[in-house]
Amino acid sequence: MMMMMQMWFYQSCEATILFENWTTTDCSQYGWSIFAVILMGMARQLVVALRRNFRGWVSKQGKPLAGMGHDSSGAGCASGACAGVAHAEPGFYKEGAGSGSFDWVAKSPLAVACIDGFLSFLAVSAAFLNMLVTMTYNGGLFLGICAGEALGVVAFDPALSM
Repeated sequence: MMMMMQMWFYQSCEATILFENWTTTDCSQYGWSIFAVILMGMARQLVVALRRNFRGWVSKQGKPLAGMGHDSSGAGCASGACAGVAHAEPGFYKEGAGSGSFDWVAKSPLAVACIDGFLSFLAVSAAFLNMLVTMTYNGGLFLGICAGEALGVVAFDPALSM
């Protein structure tokens, strides 16, 4: 028997989210599921902020790498080489940041590439999971993802720090 999927937004407390075992049958389960997807949106923004923070830390160590917004001419972002690359805001890092037991990471291009790649993998994976939740076409879950992403930006974006 072929099961048809909703192709329009609807509102119901009954939903299957991501996995067959994550099915809500009443409004309390649905409420907890909305809370979970809000956390999923915030978690994605946290990983994006961690990656931005890591890249800023590596740049602060004086080790610019290819793909991190620096070109070989030394012109940096002025040349347009870093279009679309997230950068840390000036002043976000305190003086003395980066000194400590993790200096070896910035000195190893392989370690930096592996950590940056892993954080990128986590961010993209979280984004795709959030997209799949959105594709349930459930209005409450959609708004939960949007709220989680917005709350994550407010909580983790250094440009909005108070």
